[in-house]
Amino acid sequence: MKKHKFFMIPLLVLFFPLLPAAFGEKAQEADTAEFDIRSAVNDYYIKGLRIRDFNLIHSICIPEAVMMSAGRDGKLHVTTLDKWSKRFDPDNPPFQSLDSTILKIDREGTAAQVKILFITDKNRRITDYLHMLELDGRWRIAHIIDF
Repeated sequence: MKKHKFFMIPLLVLFFPLLPAAFGEKAQEADTAEFDIRSAVNDYYIKGLRIRDFNLIHSICIPEAVMMSAGRDGKLHVTTLDKWSKRFDPDNPPFQSLDSTILKIDREGTAAQVKILFITDKNRRITDYLHMLELDGRWRIAHIIDF
């Protein structure tokens, strides 16, 4: 037993300096991914909603993306991008101002969930959950859950 203890000490001395570099690299990768996600969400989704440009929103979504919500009737409402774009009227927005805060980004590998709080000019609070995938090096929205 004592031989094993002495054998471990040189190994620890040898590999201990490498540990911070290994963990630092993983933390840097997570920070870069979170920055990329935050930028994509701000530059396309939130900006598209704010300036009423559906092309921005469409460009960050995969073609199969849908928006889902539970109505006051307790039933599931599913809206395709095509259906959403038809009722997206830039000349008649449902709000005059839209403030937003990204509350949380939860990422694992190439999948992420982004929680966004929106506050409209009438102080109406809306929460969107974006489920995103990293495809070809770009973060894209797979679907939106709207509350």
